[in-house]
Amino acid sequence: MIDGLPLTETREIDLFKQCTGRTQLLNASSRNVLRRFIILVGRRGGKDRFLSGVGVWRAALCCDWRKYLSPGEQAVVILLGRDKKQAAILRRYCHGLLQIEALQREVRRVTSDVVEFKNGAVLEISSNDASLVRGRSAIAVRLFTHGPRALALGRGHAS
Repeated sequence: MIDGLPLTETREIDLFKQCTGRTQLLNASSRNVLRRFIILVGRRGGKDRFLSGVGVWRAALCCDWRKYLSPGEQAVVILLGRDKKQAAILRRYCHGLLQIEALQREVRRVTSDVVEFKNGAVLEISSNDASLVRGRSAIAVRLFTHGPRALALGRGHAS
């Protein structure tokens, strides 16, 4: 249930209930909306690939961010790798995804630092620096925490 999308498949619902101990699903109107999602994954478990896919989806396809932004404001998805090496891996996965024709149509401009999308969002990939988030209209910040196998996904909204 990332980004508030409902669970629709029986196996997803069963797994959610089993892992959370809940008997009822979360929904967008619930007061208990999912705010943070932490995944513990072992080596070669696809963490970078998953993180890149979610970041690209959030920036390019999730919605038309322009209707939530002030003139001149940009909605930013920030992917923070643990170090420069991991940031480069994230960048390669993202650029690989952007080779898909359906995603190519959503891209306005690509530079060495950012990918700008037609819906008003920007995807930035960098090494871990919390100061990048301050004062920004971050619609999502995806980062690796201190542990090598802990991935924290925070849910953000355009301000």
